[in-house]
Amino acid sequence: MKRKHLLISSLMLAAVFLLTACGSSPAQPAPDASAPSAAEDSVSSAADGSAAPSETAPDEETQASSATLTVSDAEPWRDESGDFSADLVYPVISDANGNELEVNAEIAAYIDGLKSVYEENKQQEGGVYSVSTSYEVTCDNERYLSLRLLTTEVMASGTQTVKAFTIDKSTLETVSLADLLGNDEDRMLKIDEEIRRQMREQTEQDPNITYFDEGMDGFAGISEDTSFSLDESGNLVILFDEYEIAPGSMGLVSFTIPESVAGKFA
Repeated sequence: MKRKHLLISSLMLAAVFLLTACGSSPAQPAPDASAPSAAEDSVSSAADGSAAPSETAPDEETQASSATLTVSDAEPWRDESGDFSADLVYPVISDANGNELEVNAEIAAYIDGLKSVYEENKQQEGGVYSVSTSYEVTCDNERYLSLRLLTTEVMASGTQTVKAFTIDKSTLETVSLADLLGNDEDRMLKIDEEIRRQMREQTEQDPNITYFDEGMDGFAGISEDTSFSLDESGNLVILFDEYEIAPGSMGLVSFTIPESVAGKFA
């Protein structure tokens, strides 16, 4: 009986020993409050620029400079022979990188045509003839550049003609009146009425101002090919050569169309 008691006591002591051993494993150390967490590491990296660079937007300065156009003079062509003279200026339009625009070929072809006419006239005996060109930039805003090329020819009397070029800076191409107005026929009709209104107003206020009757070579409305330019405020200006809708005494004729009729182009 005593042996049995001792055996039971031994088993109980062994169980207590095992339980004590299992509960006495070393505790895990608490996180060090001074050590940065993974999230803090990420924020710190972003702040000091050590994170991998992200994709950046296109450089704004480059975008702005791409819309910058300059106008300069090419070598002029001059000639003087007796009663004949020529002074032809070639404007050249370039982008911010110095690349010439395609419109320069059209401008040069027009002036070369004037040169050919001059040479033909000079071959004839007698007579007086002179031709000259000049230009002005009438608009240079964020969207458009508009240039007027003025030609003066003198024979028995002097005549002036104007040829205008308007370039869309977003495409670097010239735009026609139809392009500018979005082929909007209603807006073109409103511009017609505005021109007629200005003509009536001018003739009523000044008896020296006259226009041809509409049925006799007078103003019959604008078309997609009508000459135009933009002024410094981005307003549409419709242009007419001498004798086109009025006597030569009126010279070159132009009509500035208000924004309420044509819109503003800037």
